[in-house]
Amino acid sequence: MIQALFILAALLILALAGYLLIIAVRWAFRFPKAALILCTLLIAGCGIYYQHFITQHRLKHLPKDLPIDDILYANEESWGWGPGGNETGFIAYKLPDIAAQAILQGGLAYLEKLSPKGSASGFYWHYGKWQETPILSDPQWLDNKQKREAITAAASPKIANYLNVYGFGIPIDPLIESELNKAIAKPKSYFAYGRIGIIIVIPDARKVIYAYNG
Repeated sequence: MIQALFILAALLILALAGYLLIIAVRWAFRFPKAALILCTLLIAGCGIYYQHFITQHRLKHLPKDLPIDDILYANEESWGWGPGGNETGFIAYKLPDIAAQAILQGGLAYLEKLSPKGSASGFYWHYGKWQETPILSDPQWLDNKQKREAITAAASPKIANYLNVYGFGIPIDPLIESELNKAIAKPKSYFAYGRIGIIIVIPDARKVIYAYNG
């Protein structure tokens, strides 16, 4: 669904850009320099708007009370359309210093005061109970060897396993991946599952992660 929205927006923007390009070409016979400048500005404007649309959509995954405006990294992919399609995504956001300090001091009590709803409408981005890391006893985060063994506190959760739980894993920035794996294996970070995906708050690293699979 998320990728479908991006694709629809891109198609609409491309259609508009194509229409304006046709007009610009016609003008080019009469005002070649002016038409070229106008066409360039319009295409650049469409690109800027598309990036703004994607950024705003990704920010809506977060609880609306979290004061976050910056996206550090994102990778989202989809396979197929409709109910039979699969989507996997990973987005890293910058957590402002003020919010990070408030979470470090308040812990779960601070996060539990946040609205459980994301900024987007609908029920998809509603989050459940906040929990403190480490993430334990969840087979989505374990590799095959660990799944065959009894799940214990010694089992190491990994974001790559979570993203690939349905066989549709995606590559992510190795530095962020390493930092996240360390954070979810020890205390002082926090997470909550939503209707789609999971949100992970890492105050020490000044990061918030939103990841989804399936």
